[in-house]
Amino acid sequence: FALSEFANAARSFEKAVKLSPRDLGLNARWVRALIRNYEFDEARRAIAGLGRLPKSRSTAFRLQGELAMREERYVDALAFFKQGLREGSADPALYLLYGDGLYQLRQFEDALFF
Repeated sequence: FALSEFANAARSFEKAVKLSPRDLGLNARWVRALIRNYEFDEARRAIAGLGRLPKSRSTAFRLQGELAMREERYVDALAFFKQGLREGSADPALYLLYGDGLYQLRQFEDALFF
């Protein structure tokens, strides 16, 4: 994908979120488009806004972790993913993302015990 496609996606999701601001899935897609477009400050603001939505805590932690991974802050990413899992999320992607973070840090032995 070209970077301009992510920019267009981010703007489209932003418009959609304005029309349906309580849709957690739509908000998450918007944040991911911002992250892929390297709009990290805007992604942080959008994640902060998730607190107004019900059942958003684990999603917010996952998105913060995804942002940290993109910024190559792997230790921070692992902390966010762990917190999302502590929230009781049944999201299997959190486990995959956590494993990816362990891989990036070459902490293979830790993956066996998680």
